Amino acid sequence: MLGKTLRNRYKIIRQLGSGGFGETYLAEDLGIPVPVKPHRVVKYLKPYIQDARTIQLFKREAEALYKLGKSHPQIPDLLEYFEEGGNFFVIQDYIDGRDLSYEIIDANPWTEEKVIHLLRDILEILAYVHSNHIIHRDIKPSNIIRHYQTKKLFLIDFGAVKEVTTIHAVKQSATVVGTLGYMPEEQQAGQPVYASDIYAVGMIGVQALTGINPNALPFNAATGEKDWYQFAQISTDFLEVLKKMTYRDYTRRYQNAQEALEAINSLEIFSATDTQPQALPTVMLPLLSRTKIAIRSDYPKIRFFWMLVIASVIITFIVASPFLYRRDEPTPRPNSERAF
Repeated sequence: MLGKTLRNRYKIIRQLGSGGFGETYLAEDLGIPVPVKPHRVVKYLKPYIQDARTIQLFKREAEALYKLGKSHPQIPDLLEYFEEGGNFFVIQDYIDGRDLSYEIIDANPWTEEKVIHLLRDILEILAYVHSNHIIHRDIKPSNIIRHYQTKKLFLIDFGAVKEVTTIHAVKQSATVVGTLGYMPEEQQAGQPVYASDIYAVGMIGVQALTGINPNALPFNAATGEKDWYQFAQISTDFLEVLKKMTYRDYTRRYQNAQEALEAINSLEIFSATDTQPQALPTVMLPLLSRTKIAIRSDYPKIRFFWMLVIASVIITFIVASPFLYRRDEPTPRPNSERAF
């Protein structure tokens, strides 16, 4: 693919990645009339079998992603999708940034507050995806990009399009798309639900909080759950939220991203910030010499009134004191000549 130009427009310049679903390339968009051509992402999908059903599925999923990208600023635009030579191509905007696998590093745990903010940022995007009746199915650090300039997160590489590459590869009710460690049991069984995405987001939080890859976490033999609690420094409230996101049984999890987002937003670090009163203005009253007394505007009005009264009395006393304490002097006798 390197050096090729698709549709006389997208010139492949570098490979970004590859896997069982296909390959991803960086391309220059020759169709834009500017000296420095913008970059695009080209997803090259190679289905096991190409037939009418596969083509129909590809178009349906691509159309859904097109609508998402056009209506949410943190999902890359899907610019074009087409079939050529028995293969499928998806052209998307290139996000100039770095994925979270460069931030979430083994043996480097994050603070709880930082993890909570990360989960909220991801869930805000995912809540929109779920509201459009789409399950991502492959949420993991490498599929979340932080833009270099804006620092905002972008959700990429939806599993929906990948489904066309494996639809005939396995004999089950649905295609298995996902990544071990972030993919819950029901998704491995080919039956993903919205709560499957919640599990993946929760495991990203666990990985960031503990500094341990999800595949390296031990299982609790009694409960069947991944035993990550012992490796985390975490508050009781956040522990309950993160546990509910990562339960083995999907019926015990938050059922969609909006529910999980509301739970995250209810945590103390957000409620305290949202409800903290603004600083009240301070009124400065000049008194004797250069002395100043600060009176908070939330004090009772009566106290403010009496302070003004006291200040006025003191100032009046100072001004009048020379006249109150002046000695009596003899009254001069009039000059008869000048009087005349």
